Amino acid sequence: MSELFPYERFREGQKESIEDIYERFRGGAKTIIFRAPTGFGKTSVAIASMLTDPPIIHSVRTRNEVQPVIRDLRKLYIRRRGFAYSFIFSAHRMCPLLREKNIDPEDFWLSCQLLRSLGKCPYYSNTRKISSEEVFYVVSQEDLPNKIITRIINELNACPFFSLSKLANESSYVVATYPYAMDPELFGVVFEEKDPSEYSLVIDEAHMLTIPSRVFSEDFSTRDIDRSIDEVNLYLGRGNLITELLMRLRELATKKSVSNQLRHISREEVGLDPQIIDILTQSALEVKRRIFMELLESRGIEQAVSKRVRLVKIATALSLLNDPRYEMFSLRESDDKVMIQVSAVDHSVIGEVLGVYKKILMMSGTPPTAELVRELIGLENVDYVDALNHLSWKP
Repeated sequence: MSELFPYERFREGQKESIEDIYERFRGGAKTIIFRAPTGFGKTSVAIASMLTDPPIIHSVRTRNEVQPVIRDLRKLYIRRRGFAYSFIFSAHRMCPLLREKNIDPEDFWLSCQLLRSLGKCPYYSNTRKISSEEVFYVVSQEDLPNKIITRIINELNACPFFSLSKLANESSYVVATYPYAMDPELFGVVFEEKDPSEYSLVIDEAHMLTIPSRVFSEDFSTRDIDRSIDEVNLYLGRGNLITELLMRLRELATKKSVSNQLRHISREEVGLDPQIIDILTQSALEVKRRIFMELLESRGIEQAVSKRVRLVKIATALSLLNDPRYEMFSLRESDDKVMIQVSAVDHSVIGEVLGVYKKILMMSGTPPTAELVRELIGLENVDYVDALNHLSWKP
């Protein structure tokens, strides 16, 4: 396994940890919890121990945490070649049409889908003409994701997200932010013809999994509700069922909210059921379509793509309530602003997503216990590797 290690020399405990992880997987473990202190070099240990059985998805919490993994993968590629790697994070952060404009992810995806279906995105059209080899050549030349994205735009004149997605489908190792590993719909956007069961999963900062709402949660504010009511009135007419629903939700959230304290709002109080949620979702799609087409015709592609529609944000969050394992809460942020949060409250939401992967390596300085992973999250064949057992010093 030394040939899969990105560096010429091991730090203390790294080689032993790699061998320990490898042997436990070979012995039948499906999930391994790997505890190691900050500065130990968990990323390079994960690469060396998991690349023995590709393909791998290495999930990280934020896009800033993609870079250290790419750095180690590039070092390994320079040393031995023979494999490809890619990375994926927020599509709206990569889009050359947005130019760093602020837009909600769910809003962006609808704009992107509309633009692609109309055949009006030149970057997406060009992506279909380039090869994965051309994309990987650019990826392998740089350590910094932002530089790679810029070069894909400037040199290939292609969409970075879909170019990197194309490469991801042919890669041994893919670095992705949590949503692309843990949201089945987003997984399907990237890995169109793949199934999670074909992949092993590395989870960085696995302590995040101890509280489901840290990973599975959406929120919006009473200010978003006010703007969405204006959108409904303008594009669907006044006296709308959706307007009444939004006004009721705003009133309840405002009345119940307390500073620094989450307060539960039940579905029944608001009048939410699957049928109403479906009507809300369809209304949001229609409002989005009308606004998008209006701007596309009058102000051009960039304005159409970058326009935020608050009703989409709200519908996305409330649609989670179709799953009984999610609940809704309010929290007062200021005198005139209340946040509404829809969050998973059951660990089985995590287990359902993770359980389909071939095998899992959970890494953290303070990871969840094996008992929590087995009994609450519901994963099987769980084992534990502690890097401290391979160190002569203790942090």
